[in-house]
Amino acid sequence: MPDAYQTRLYQNCYNAENEIEATQRFARWATLELPFQPFVGLMLTLEGGGWAKLASVSWDVANANFECGCHREFLPYGFEAEHEISEETGWSVSNIIVLE
Repeated sequence: MPDAYQTRLYQNCYNAENEIEATQRFARWATLELPFQPFVGLMLTLEGGGWAKLASVSWDVANANFECGCHREFLPYGFEAEHEISEETGWSVSNIIVLE
């Protein structure tokens, strides 16, 4: 059994309660090592104080790591503020994308 499991988190964030009503979105991701295999429902705290709850877990054969989708309902500071502080809280982040 490995000492650590390479794990990549990703999360899509929208400026509305659901994708249909959203007019903007951004993506954020983080890479970390876990001492155990990740599982759905696991709550993780990132180094910068950010956190995520796992909604899905899959194995990426090509990159030999776990890919984990995170729930997106928790944006405690609001859409734009959450985008601004994402990097401070341990996430890498894309630009805000305007949806049509």
